[in-house]
Amino acid sequence: MKQIIYSHLLIRMAKLLIKYAPAECITSIEISKTVVGLKSMPVLSISHFDRVITPGKFLNGTTEKVDGVEVALRYFGRNEDGQA
Repeated sequence: MKQIIYSHLLIRMAKLLIKYAPAECITSIEISKTVVGLKSMPVLSISHFDRVITPGKFLNGTTEKVDGVEVALRYFGRNEDGQA
């Protein structure tokens, strides 16, 4: 099996991510480098979950580009009228 070589900077980035990630959310950064030479945009994904219900239904989401990063925001839980 091929060994995956990574920089220790990725560990430092993970520690920074946990420090600054929003509460009650799942936050991740994805970078696809599966095709050599293909430039892909990093994706910052933040999913918020309503703590009152489990599992929540997907309510809505947005995606925008900010400084060369695709930011995807997703919301799961109850809508404003209390319906899941």
